[in-house]
This record gives sequence, structure tokens and C-alpha cells, in this order.
Amino acid sequence: MQKSLIAIAAFAATSLAHAFVPQGGTWIISDELNGKPGRGFQIDRQGGETVIVSYYGYRADGSAVFYQAVGKITDGKSFSADLSEYKNGRAFTGNYQSAEYSGSVGTIKVVFDTAESGAITLPGTYAKPISRYSFEDTSRRLLASHFDYI
Repeated sequence: MQKSLIAIAAFAATSLAHAFVPQGGTWIISDELNGKPGRGFQIDRQGGETVIVSYYGYRADGSAVFYQAVGKITDGKSFSADLSEYKNGRAFTGNYQSAEYSGSVGTIKVVFDTAESGAITLPGTYAKPISRYSFEDTSRRLLASHFDYI
């Protein structure tokens, strides 16, 4: 009887725990991966539940844009925060100047299915599948094809 109760308690505890700590790094909207430059985001987790999402993409006029959101993971898998825009920061080759908060463009929401996948809802859009992007190890591929020809 006691073993049964322990087994039931262990099952209940593990079935309720669906915490997915996202892997830090480059993430992409899965159905937009086509080998060409596009939009994406960096996810960084700090201090347990704090998540920083840096979004990069383009405005309707084609100019590049960068937004940032900071918040906590809730229920072990969900993230929601204001997506903030900044302006007047240091240019690539310019003199130092602090950026200024320009305002929020809306709320970003991310729900993680695993440490490497989930869904993102950007302001004014519907949820889209996302995944952690893994850069190809070209040296291994090139070496493998080199040896195929020898």
C-alpha cells in the first residue's frame, strides 16, 4: 500500500511539472527558415525565471528594427512582457551615447513546449511555431565531402 501511494505521488508530481527552461541562443520562426536573412530573436535566461528576448527584424519600409522584452517565466513554460523599442543609442562607428526608451510596441508572448521549441505571439499577430536555431558545422560537412573525393 505504501509503495502504491509513493508511486501515485511521484506520478502526480512529475505529470504536473511541465517546466521548460528555454535554451539560450538564436531562435527562429520555424516556417520562415529558408536560408535567407530574415527575422529572429535571441533568448537569454538569467537567474532562474528571468528571460530576456531580443527581437530583430524589419519595418514595413524595409529598415532594420530591434526590440527587447524582459520578464519572468510563469507556470514553468510561459513568458509574456512588453516589447520595448529604443532610439538614439550609439551608432556602429559613432561616439558613445545612451539609448532612450521609445515606447512599447505591444506584448510578446512565448509558450515553450520543450527547451528548444514553442510558439511565439508578436504584437498584432497570431501564435507561430518557433525553434532554437542550430548553425551548421560547415567544417565537418566540407571535410566529409573532401574525403569522398579522395
